[in-house]
Amino acid sequence: MAIQAEMDHSVLAVNDLELGEHFYARILGQVLGGSAERRTMGTTDEIIRAGRLRAVQAERRGGDAFRVPAPHSGVHVGRVQIPLFLYSNHVQEPPPEQLRGTPRLAMHVSPAQMDELIEVLQEHKVAFEGPVDHPAPCPVARSVYLKDPSSNFLELAVPRDGS
Repeated sequence: MAIQAEMDHSVLAVNDLELGEHFYARILGQVLGGSAERRTMGTTDEIIRAGRLRAVQAERRGGDAFRVPAPHSGVHVGRVQIPLFLYSNHVQEPPPEQLRGTPRLAMHVSPAQMDELIEVLQEHKVAFEGPVDHPAPCPVARSVYLKDPSSNFLELAVPRDGS
């Protein structure tokens, strides 16, 4: 029996773990359900301490310095798991007015959730474009486009069948 592929998770790079957690778990999660997981090495001091400790341990073993893993955490939005990793280098962000782009993370929402999400986005002063109606045969009937606080592109999409 063949197993159908299903998306397990998507990893996003962010420039601030706390803002990313708040946006996904609290703002989008307000309508879709959300929670934040325990953060791993979230502060600059923790990152520096971990790097120094690993460098000392590597020196004692006579090896090269061990690379410190990127600080990260995770959120759940509905049933979607989204690990958030702190950028290791600066990435040029798109202009503030550009709300549609690729790559982007798209999530299905119901028509009722779409209406509620629009209210929540307005309440939190999150810029968005839409709703945009898509003509058939596009499998998505309606979309709202936006960016998270780290300028990752998102699409909230109502499937054509309305489910």
